[in-house]
Amino acid sequence: MTTSNSPIRASADDSFGDLSLALEKALVESDYALLSVLKEISPQELSEGLRQLEEKISQNGAKGDLDTLCSASCNREDLLWLSQWFSNETIFQSNEGWMYKPGERTTEAMLGMHSKKLRKLVTQLNKVAVDVERVNRHFQFGVLLSTSRSLSPLWSLQGLLRVYARLLRYATRHFGSGTHTYHNIAKARLTTYIKSRTGNFHDKEVAALISSLSGDEGCYYDATAHSVWRRKHYRRLKDVDPSLVSEGPITGLVRHS
Repeated sequence: MTTSNSPIRASADDSFGDLSLALEKALVESDYALLSVLKEISPQELSEGLRQLEEKISQNGAKGDLDTLCSASCNREDLLWLSQWFSNETIFQSNEGWMYKPGERTTEAMLGMHSKKLRKLVTQLNKVAVDVERVNRHFQFGVLLSTSRSLSPLWSLQGLLRVYARLLRYATRHFGSGTHTYHNIAKARLTTYIKSRTGNFHDKEVAALISSLSGDEGCYYDATAHSVWRRKHYRRLKDVDPSLVSEGPITGLVRHS
């Protein structure tokens, strides 16, 4: 009885293969779960939240930009929903508000331990994976695992340990200190939605929506800044929410005037 003895390795510039965007897509799934809850259980909260977002956009001088995007075939409610994560205030009480910020300030805030301890944990997980694989490959024990329906999940435990170690490394790199992951994901989704509906990126209008909601007076975000962001981040994140390239509305709500 034999199994593969080649651990999954990842270099400093590794794309992480099948783990790329896995955590980001999980965050997108939680966003759609919130939308589903609001539509089914709290439709009034959903309508009021979207109204507050539009009011805030108007008060901060970006109503014209919102109208421009709507005239270019974007759904108003979709734009408001996708823009909510830039708000510096909690909009929907059904959401605990943990994503209403650019990202986690520290790696420890995201993963529960600092970077040095995480690196040690990753090393330990990979070492344990080697030992587990050695035991599982031993015929007398391995054959019992592989033939038992209740024990068979343990047959692949070494692989799960390696995947988990890689996932921690991925999270440290892309969700750790100073990565602004939540805003990057939100920018990617908003950009993809607008590009798929209009055929253009509309950097000016996107930047205006973001600035009007963020309330960050110390950080001026304009069309140039968004264009720079696209060149730096969009290629990696453009597929974080494939559903946005379809023509149907994501909120399922009709456009209001």
